[in-house]
Amino acid sequence: MLSSAEATDVTTTDAPDDILSYRALSRGALLAILFSIIGLLGWLTPVFIVAALLAVGFGWTARRAIRKYPDELSGKGLAIVALLLSVPTLLGAPVYHVMNPTFQVPEGYQEVPFESLQPNPASKAAGLPFPPEIAKLDGKQVFITGYVHPGVQALEDIKTFVLIPDMKTCCFGGQPKMTDMVEVTIVNDSKIGYSYRRRGVGGVFHVRPNPRAGPGGIKVGYYALEADHIQ
Repeated sequence: MLSSAEATDVTTTDAPDDILSYRALSRGALLAILFSIIGLLGWLTPVFIVAALLAVGFGWTARRAIRKYPDELSGKGLAIVALLLSVPTLLGAPVYHVMNPTFQVPEGYQEVPFESLQPNPASKAAGLPFPPEIAKLDGKQVFITGYVHPGVQALEDIKTFVLIPDMKTCCFGGQPKMTDMVEVTIVNDSKIGYSYRRRGVGGVFHVRPNPRAGPGGIKVGYYALEADHIQ
């Protein structure tokens, strides 16, 4: 059984240590980690980039507060994780959406992905360099997305260019595959400037078996498009 002196010693020495060891979790750090997780959706939809911005603000403020009051606040790790998640989103997602915008297929146009322009077993069986079902689209209105090949005559006021499916050829130039090109001629008053961003092009589609020289000196492929809709 403890004496009164020993009991007093327990009360005055142990209890204060327990109290002093308690630190409140920073509310800013909690908000930062929450907004940073929501902000990851900014890679899918630009509106959520705002959440990444809030995460950076709360995370930075929380770090400063925890550094100033280390004996009272905790959550430094949460604030750092929030910053590591949200800063790349804040810096990278806007660039991603500029380079890869969301396209709306115009009414009356059929969307045709570049993948469907490639040879398949049916084309080989028919002895064609392109799919037979694509040949049936000749004269129809289609919508295709891709990148402008760098072999253009100017950087502004472009009316004729070659559309390709990805940036590999777009960045380094050279001769793409015949089925990786669509020669585009803008038939209305629209014009484009050269850039690395993805574009959507709609118009009357043509299939031609005999490739020929096209814009920039490259040998254009089997497909052409008389474009009247540019995104």
